[in-house]
Amino acid sequence: MTSPTQFHVFLSAVSSEFRQERAQLENWLERKGLHVSSQEKFNQGGSTLWQKLHDEVDRCQAVICVMGVEPGWPSIGELPPDAPKERSWTQWEFWLAWGEKPWSPPRRDKVFVFFPADLDQRMEKARQAASGDRARLHALDLQQTHIDRVKDTNKHYSTFADADDLIKQCLVLDLPTIPRTKPSNLKYATLGPLFKGRDEKLEELHRNLTVRARQVIYGLGGVGKTRFAVEYALRHTEEYQALLFVPADKPEALYRNLAMLCGPDSLDVPEQDAKEEAVRYHAVIRWLRDHQGWLLMLDNVDTAEAAQAVEELVGSLKGGTILITSRLADWSSEIPTLELDELAESAAVEFLLERTHDKRRSLPTDEKDAQALADQLGRLALALEQAGAFIAQKRSSLADYLARWHQRDETVRKWNDERLTKYPQAVITTWDTTVDQLSPEGRTLLRQLSWLAPEPIPRSLLPNGPTQDALAELASFSLAKFEEGGGRFRIHRLVQDVTRERQSGEEKDLSLRSMLEIFNKAECGDPQDVRSWPVWDPLRPHLSAVTTYADQYDIAEPTTRLMNQLGVFLLTKASYEDAEPLMKQALAIDEASFGPNHPNVARDLNNLASLLQATNRIEDAEPLMKRALAIDETSYEPNHPDVAGDLNNLALLLQATNRLKEAEPLMRRHLVILLKLTRSTGHVHPHLKQARKNYIALLQAMDLSNEETAQRLLNLGEDAGFDAQAYQSLLADLIR
Repeated sequence: MTSPTQFHVFLSAVSSEFRQERAQLENWLERKGLHVSSQEKFNQGGSTLWQKLHDEVDRCQAVICVMGVEPGWPSIGELPPDAPKERSWTQWEFWLAWGEKPWSPPRRDKVFVFFPADLDQRMEKARQAASGDRARLHALDLQQTHIDRVKDTNKHYSTFADADDLIKQCLVLDLPTIPRTKPSNLKYATLGPLFKGRDEKLEELHRNLTVRARQVIYGLGGVGKTRFAVEYALRHTEEYQALLFVPADKPEALYRNLAMLCGPDSLDVPEQDAKEEAVRYHAVIRWLRDHQGWLLMLDNVDTAEAAQAVEELVGSLKGGTILITSRLADWSSEIPTLELDELAESAAVEFLLERTHDKRRSLPTDEKDAQALADQLGRLALALEQAGAFIAQKRSSLADYLARWHQRDETVRKWNDERLTKYPQAVITTWDTTVDQLSPEGRTLLRQLSWLAPEPIPRSLLPNGPTQDALAELASFSLAKFEEGGGRFRIHRLVQDVTRERQSGEEKDLSLRSMLEIFNKAECGDPQDVRSWPVWDPLRPHLSAVTTYADQYDIAEPTTRLMNQLGVFLLTKASYEDAEPLMKQALAIDEASFGPNHPNVARDLNNLASLLQATNRIEDAEPLMKRALAIDETSYEPNHPDVAGDLNNLALLLQATNRLKEAEPLMRRHLVILLKLTRSTGHVHPHLKQARKNYIALLQAMDLSNEETAQRLLNLGEDAGFDAQAYQSLLADLIR
């Protein structure tokens, strides 16, 4: 039912050709407070379609016709006896509006016609497609005749390029905006120039709502969804006949807050004094169904129960625009979603500087400090507002706030003044309600991921099965954000920070050790193999972060092994400055944890020595290699692979410093061990072929005769326990 004072507009368009244009234009007209009628909305009842169409056009003060090549459905069977029979129903909509007697209402002035700018091309394309179809060609001829006659009436007509252009053309029409008091319970004022970095997103939202008057704005708690929705409403207030804000974090809150719209400050309906909440609620629902052009904002729909209640409500309301804010990413296909992310760095820095302007203790480093603080707070709108409000109130500096935040000063981390920030809680508590909804698996994974870096995390790091399901759950609550087609994801810096902070000592130990074990089991490949670098590169910041935390909590295994793997990767990529502290740290941890003569220490010594050798610090590298060899010779059997590796490393270093006679027996021992391993396993050791080449090159560099070189090579087989025939067969395989 519509208000008798409303201005009625009849909208005529063939849906198959102009569905999008019709939808956007209808939405725009309803925002102006106009009642829009069209043939698609008819409830024919006992009337004929002709009579219903006649009466509907008759009661409208204006008619807008969008005409193209499609004539619409034919009108055979229901017309008055003397009416032209070959007109379609859509064509009749114009002629009834124009006032073609004796069948039409009185002629009216407000009849507006719009043709697509490419009408001629459309008609030609349609004729080509209909070649040979006489009925279709005849219909196109009738539509062309209709168009020509419409133009001959000299009524207002113009052309449009697309749906947006059509609305621009309608802006100049003599259509009223219904003057009346605008119901509004919005208690916010605009942030004005302090509203940073969201203009393009606001334009996207406006375009979306023009097409479909339903939208969910979703994202991480504290990202600024409520403020975004409010700023949209305030910027477009002239387009809506009512601005209604309803907190809806729970089904009962949705029900209660909708009922409160009855009051004089909002809809001011007669049922406002009813004692029963149900009476007031249903009065509001009736008002929404009976009126057009309102904007209803449903805020903080952050639980599955609240979302279910909201979806049921949205399905029952048709006459206005509904804007929902939520941390939930997953909604039915009936409600489009738009993700709101953190602010861009430049916008976050500008906000901090302007929010605290003339109210902070200024320092020469302010701009640099603002950039560091914006980065530390993850450019999260709520955290930035909290910081700005605190600094302004205390008249402190950006540098002071940053230092206190780093120190985890609870005065700044838990501070909040709702009057100043317009938010009821501090940033470090804003995710509590979301985390409470997670499954045990979701909470476990969130704790594990809190030990990683804030950079994108490869999804392949996590094992398949329940862990991947838990990740999807985090994403559904906006606690994780997928990137690059789902191959990587991010956890916000502050979410990680708060999650680490909230864990008990036992939870920290368990979650950190389990994250280390995930890395330990991950298939990353050989860090020295260039083919594995695409795997290692994105893992680098996370492996660095988790091993750093493990060092802080005195967890040695598998921490030092992971440190060494990362160090070897960086060494292989010639990132020496990054690799060296990692290798030294791993060595120090293992010496303290296992003693100076443990095999882990030998491993660390070898890796560090390789780096020192690569950076031309041979004198520093040699004693480390000799010490590693001594440890492994004491720890293992003489023919252990680790002993072989130590011998080879030291031999190559001695060869590099031209101490060939010292290098030869070490390289020979290395080669004999590899031969023994080959004989015992029945498989050629993967390093054997290269080791033999290295030994031959060393012998040649020593200027030995060919006979002596050949004899030494032949003796290797006997030393390794091969019989002559088996050794000759092996050599043949190696030479091929």
